[in-house]
Amino acid sequence: MIQPRCGEMAISVTWLNFSIACKKFWAWVKKNWKLFVGMAIPIVLVVVFRKKIDLSKILTRIQDDHYRELDLIESAREEELRKLRLADKKYLETVREIETQYEKQLDALDALERERIQEILYESGNDADELTQMLAEKFKFRVINGGRQ
Repeated sequence: MIQPRCGEMAISVTWLNFSIACKKFWAWVKKNWKLFVGMAIPIVLVVVFRKKIDLSKILTRIQDDHYRELDLIESAREEELRKLRLADKKYLETVREIETQYEKQLDALDALERERIQEILYESGNDADELTQMLAEKFKFRVINGGRQ
């Protein structure tokens, strides 16, 4: 009768579990290698230079740099808003100027048109056909007489 080998099987299962755990750990290390490199660099620097590194100074400098960057961002934002307000102001002034010029030109055109219409009325006298013909020429109308052109 064959006797089971419990001891060898237990070692085999233990070795298999250890092997799987090592493979999983290696996969995790390959994924997170930057963490190990990030921890290894300061350790190597401390060992190589053998001097005390004051992390508080480093952290303070990093924080100061961060605040300077935030200040630069805020000042750039304020400058952008200032330029935007200036452009908006210039736009409104330009629109007002254009509207003023338009009104002046429209008034001048209306005055000229009124004068021309008065001339046409005076020239045509009381003749309705002649008045119609002159107005049609002036305003580029087509005159239709009795359904005919």
